[in-house]
Amino acid sequence: RREHTVGGWTLLRVHSGSPKALLDHLLSSENEDPEYLPTFLLCFQTFLPLPDLVTALLRVHASYMAAIANDAASPAVDGGGVTRQQHKRACYVLSGALDRADTAAQPLPTDLSRGVAAMVRDLIAHGRAEMAQQLRRRLHQDADRTAEKRQEPAEIPLSALHVSALRTSILELSSVAVARELTRRDAARFGAVKESEIFLWRKVQSREKSPSVYAMIDHFNQVSLWAASLILNEHSLRDRARMYCKIVDVAKHLRKLHSFNSLLAVLSAFHSSAVHRLKQTAEMAGVKTRSALARLQALMSHADHYATLRAVLATTRRPAIPYLGMYLTDITLVHHGNPDYLDPDKTVVNFGKCRRIFEIIRAVRQFHADPQFALGEDIATARVLGNLEALSSNDLYDLSLHVEPRQPPPSESAA
Repeated sequence: RREHTVGGWTLLRVHSGSPKALLDHLLSSENEDPEYLPTFLLCFQTFLPLPDLVTALLRVHASYMAAIANDAASPAVDGGGVTRQQHKRACYVLSGALDRADTAAQPLPTDLSRGVAAMVRDLIAHGRAEMAQQLRRRLHQDADRTAEKRQEPAEIPLSALHVSALRTSILELSSVAVARELTRRDAARFGAVKESEIFLWRKVQSREKSPSVYAMIDHFNQVSLWAASLILNEHSLRDRARMYCKIVDVAKHLRKLHSFNSLLAVLSAFHSSAVHRLKQTAEMAGVKTRSALARLQALMSHADHYATLRAVLATTRRPAIPYLGMYLTDITLVHHGNPDYLDPDKTVVNFGKCRRIFEIIRAVRQFHADPQFALGEDIATARVLGNLEALSSNDLYDLSLHVEPRQPPPSESAA
C-alpha cells in the first residue's frame, strides 16, 4: 500500500498483491479507496478467472446466509465473519463481474450459474428484490452480447442522393452546417464505444472484439480521404484554393464545436502526401488561411503525446468529442510497457498497472457521461455530404501529380 492525498484526505491505495489479497481488500470495511472497486471490476479477468471470483463471492454469500439462518447475526453485525455491508458489496461485485465478463468466450459453469440463481432466490426471500433483479438480469443476459456488432449510424443511401454537383454544393453550404453534420455522425459513433472495447484494445486490435472502436477509426479515415478528395477534385488552381479555404473553415468550426476527433480527421487530409505537396494551392489560399491551419495543426499535434490537446481538453466545456486514438495509444503503451505481475512466479499482481488503465478509460467515460450533443439532422447538408465519397490514397496522389506536376529541378548555372 502507498499513501495518497485526495481532497485533503489521506488514503491507503493498494498497488500490488496476490489475487486473493486483492479480493479480500475489495470486501474489507477498511477499504476507503473510491477507485479500487471500479479498477478491480475493469481488470480482474487479467489475474483472476471469472469462475474463481464467482466461487469466492458465493462462498461469502453462503457464510452470511448460514449465520442468519442460525440467528448468529443481525442486519448490522457480523454473519459468520461477514458484515451486512461486506455481503452487500459482494453482491455488487458479482453483478459487476457478470456484466463485464466475456461469457461468450468463457461461459459460466453450470454449477456456478445454479449457485447464482440460488443466491437470487435468497435475496428475494430476504427483501433484497432490487439486487436480486439486477443479478438475474446479469445471469440471463444474451451470452453473445460481447460479439454482437454495434449498429452503425445509418447513412443516406447513394441511390437517394443527387451528388452530380457535389463539389459546388459543398461550397454552397455553410461551414457551420458541414461541421455540425460531421460532429453529429461522430457523436453517434463515439457514444456507441464500450469501455470493454477500449480495455480489450490494449492487447488485441480486433473488429470482432471492438466493433465500435473500428467504426470510429473507419469514419475518421473516410473523413480524411473525403476532405482531400474535395480539394483535389477541383482542377483549376483558383477553384482548388477556394475549396482548400472552405475545408480549413470547416475545421475552424469543428474546433468551436469541441469536435476534436473530426477536427483531426479533417486536418489529416492536409498532412496527406497528396495535399501537402500542393504548394501553389496553399499559396493561393492566402496567408490568413495558412495561419489558421497552422494554429489548428499545432493544437492537434501529437508532440509530447498530444500535450497541447490534453491541456485544452482538461478545460474544455462539454459536450465535446475527444480524439479517441490518443486514448487507444495510451492504453496500448501502458499495457506493453508494464508487466502484469511483479514476480517471476506470477503471484503478485501489478495492480498499479490496473489503476493506470482505469484512469485512461475513466477519461473517456467522462466525455460519455457529460451532456451530449443535441444536433438534429440537417437533411440538405446530409444529402450533400452523402456517404462521404472519396478517392483512394493512391488515386489522390496520382491526381495531385496531375493538377500540380512536379517541378523540374533548377538547372545548374553554367560555369
